[in-house]
Amino acid sequence: MPPERFLRIGDVVALTGLSKSGVYAAAANGTFPPQHKIGRRAVAWRSSQVERWMQERVAEAGDSWQRPGDVAQTVIEKAKP
Repeated sequence: MPPERFLRIGDVVALTGLSKSGVYAAAANGTFPPQHKIGRRAVAWRSSQVERWMQERVAEAGDSWQRPGDVAQTVIEKAKP
């Protein structure tokens, strides 16, 4: 298990694919982990909470979850005569 670290908003956006405003809105309505105040004017998210949130999204998707390469391969296979 990787060590716990704080993720700033740019890291969270890069990891999740959400927009900045999407992260803040989801945290405010309780559908995303809350941010933690780490300085007078700085907040961050715990990496373990963000990773868990991502794993839950994948689990909810179940069999419909596909990696981008899987989608491309499916399209290629369907196009074959």
